[in-house]
Amino acid sequence: MWIIIALILIPLHHSNPRKGVITLSFLIFYFLSRFFEDFFRADYPKIYLGLDGMQWLAILTIPLSILGLLILYQDILFPKLIVKSAKK
Repeated sequence: MWIIIALILIPLHHSNPRKGVITLSFLIFYFLSRFFEDFFRADYPKIYLGLDGMQWLAILTIPLSILGLLILYQDILFPKLIVKSAKK
């Protein structure tokens, strides 16, 4: 799984992304892989609804990281919503 994450993040690093994009992308891929990996692990106790603590942390972290990426690229994704200040 780490090889797949590296194959995605290394080319992203060489394309000079905005600050925070690689970190947020890593968080998304890491917690997504941990979420599915923990279904096969039996060493962590299930806390609630059959999910362990790391899976609940993934459920919290992944949407927040996606929101962070949307905020970083809001000028490209939502150009009509951005109000530009008048130059003096």
